[in-house]
Amino acid sequence: DTQPDSSFSPVLNLLVTERETVPRSPRAMGGEAARYDDTLGSDCRKGPNHGRCCRHSMEVVFKDVPGFEFILQPYKFNAGFCKGRCPPRYHPASQHALLQSLVWQMYRAPRPCCAPHVLADIEVL
Repeated sequence: DTQPDSSFSPVLNLLVTERETVPRSPRAMGGEAARYDDTLGSDCRKGPNHGRCCRHSMEVVFKDVPGFEFILQPYKFNAGFCKGRCPPRYHPASQHALLQSLVWQMYRAPRPCCAPHVLADIEVL
């Protein structure tokens, strides 16, 4: 029998989100005039905290990724990536990241890495 076993179907689970930047009032930002670096396609603020962890754009074209050529739609999406310093208690991705940042201050654990804390599904065809 040359028919493939229908109980084994390929499955692809992608957990991503595309985040919209909502303008905030100067009061909500502690009086700091936040400007976002659009040249990098990011939500990173320019200014004194510019080196802190933030989301940068990362466009993924499925046909260019080995093993994902079968995806017809969407053709591409912005997967994003996190980059930057993560000072203690600065937007921890999880309770574990918060704990690690506090323990790191006592020099008993590695410095926490920045990571996304909100993920969402996308529909693919």
